[in-house]
Amino acid sequence: HNGIEYGMMSAIAEGLQAVKKHNKTFGTNLKEVAKVYANGSIIESRLVSWVLQAYNTKGYLESIKGTVPKGETEVEMENLEKLAHMPVLRTARQMRVKTRKKPTYAGKLVAAMRNLFGGHAVKK
Repeated sequence: HNGIEYGMMSAIAEGLQAVKKHNKTFGTNLKEVAKVYANGSIIESRLVSWVLQAYNTKGYLESIKGTVPKGETEVEMENLEKLAHMPVLRTARQMRVKTRKKPTYAGKLVAAMRNLFGGHAVKK
C-alpha cells in the first residue's frame, strides 16, 4: 500500500504545484481547486480531503517547509523498486529525496498529507 500511496500523493501534489505556478495567469484559488477535487471528482479520495483540510486550516501550510522528511518506508520503497518496474514509485520517492535539498510546493503538500493521515513529522 505504501508504494501506491507514494505515487498518489506525488501526483496530487505535483498537479496542485502546477496549478499554483500559473494561478496568477488564470486567477486560480488552490483551496477552491482542492474543494472540487475532494467532492465528487474522479480523483476524490481521503488524500485529497487531507489536502483540503490543510488549505482550510489557517496558517497550517504556511508553517510547513517544502520538504518531505525521510520516513521509515523509504528504504522499503527503494527495495520494492528492485522487484518490479515501478517508474511512478521511483519518481515519487526521488521527488521526496530532492525536496530535502531544494524545498518545493509539492513537497509541502506531501508533507502535509503525511502529517494529517499518519502524524508524520513536518519540517517547519
